[in-house]
This record gives sequence, structure tokens and C-alpha cells, in this order.
Amino acid sequence: MPIYFHKEKDPFGEFSNFYPCRFEICARNVLNDWEFDGSDSENDDADETWKSHNSLTFGDDSSTALVDKVVTVYSAEQGIAWMKAVLMKDDETALLIEQTHSPKKCHELSNETKNFDEKKWKEWRQDIAEYIITEKFNSSDHLRSVLEKTEGYSIAEASADDKVWGIGIGKKKALKGAKWRGENLLGRTLMAVRDNRINGVEPSFLDRRVY
Repeated sequence: MPIYFHKEKDPFGEFSNFYPCRFEICARNVLNDWEFDGSDSENDDADETWKSHNSLTFGDDSSTALVDKVVTVYSAEQGIAWMKAVLMKDDETALLIEQTHSPKKCHELSNETKNFDEKKWKEWRQDIAEYIITEKFNSSDHLRSVLEKTEGYSIAEASADDKVWGIGIGKKKALKGAKWRGENLLGRTLMAVRDNRINGVEPSFLDRRVY
């Protein structure tokens, strides 16, 4: 049977993106830019499809500065929201998120991200989520222990209101065998991070980085 979680104060609340924990992130660890890194595209043999997925152009100085900035966040929700704003080159919202420790407020600000590009977000959100969740569970022995003890079990966010990060139904319905209506992106990311740790495997987002 899967391990279901939702609220940060419930059993396995550590898996919630709203769970309070302090760790550092840097967008450069995920978002790499061919032009910004000084890559010579004329001499590069990389496949163009691969390149288009992994390359970003941060044209102005402020966006470039945010990509290289090391930021302290206080929840995974804040980390993902900040990375989303940086990805969309919304410096103003990124700075507001950086200054806001409330996961709920960070979530609200994230939904107001300017220049939002759905296609771009879908291309990058898995890498961003895996990076943030990896850093979160590297931040304390307690979090590492809770995650690793779920070895062999599926993990699912039983959120009836979220069909992307959650399973689209609540825990009661899930326990009764109701069909999931969501992608369970958060649950799948937690399992990937857990299995990477247990098996000593590098996170998949590192394989897709461009230098």
C-alpha cells in the first residue's frame, strides 16, 4: 500500500512542500545557459533537440545575477517557487519569494509569476523539483531517515485539489481504492530522490545539465 501524505503536520508531513526546513539553493545548479557559459555553439556537436531543452538565455544583468545567487529557503515550496520565477526571468517575484518565509505566501506569489510559459515550465519542473527535494532531504539527518525508511513503498501526495503534484483525490478515497486523478509529481520525485540516495546514484537532473 502506498504511503499517503498531505499536510505538513500530518503523518509523513515531512514530505509536504510546506514542511519547514532550512537549506540553500542556487539556480545555476539546474539552469545552465549555453551563451552565458561561453559555449561555442559552432563547434559543439550536441544534438539540437537536447540543446533546446537545456539552454536558457538570461539576457540582462539582474536575471544573470539571480541564476548565480545562493539563496536560503525555508521550505521546498519556497525553493520551487523561487526557481520558477528565475526560470521565467521574473526578477521582481523571485525577490519577493526570497524575502517571504511563509510557504502559503510563496505559493500565492508563484501563481502570479510574470512571463509565465506553460511549455517551458513543463520542460523544467521535473528537474527543478528533483533538485529542490534532493537539497531538502540532504539538509538534516531526520529528513534523510524518514525518507529512506520508506524504501520499497510508493509515496503519494493525497491532495484532492492538485492533479499535477498530487494524485487528485484525498486519502480516504485513495484508501478505498479510488482511481488516482493526478500525476503525483511530488510523490514520484520523492521516490526518485530516495532511490538515488539508497543506491548511490546521481540525480537525473545532473545528466541533463549543459556546460
